[in-house]
Amino acid sequence: TSEGLKASLSRFPKLKSLDIGETQIDDSVLVNLASTKIEDLNLLRTAVTSVGIAELSSLALTRLNLDDIRGVDDSVI
Repeated sequence: TSEGLKASLSRFPKLKSLDIGETQIDDSVLVNLASTKIEDLNLLRTAVTSVGIAELSSLALTRLNLDDIRGVDDSVI
């Protein structure tokens, strides 16, 4: 769940890769990712929107999977 992921992130401060694809994760989680060191993020088929993706601008992402996300438009890519 989004709440469970938010609670877990603080326990893994050195986390570099996160696969939350094909879950019900939404924009509320992405706000919390902005303060992490994640470089590889899979958001395949999630409930994320363009608003949430904009929250990731502070991350040094080397890989971002946005396949099959209906709420994201080309303006944030």
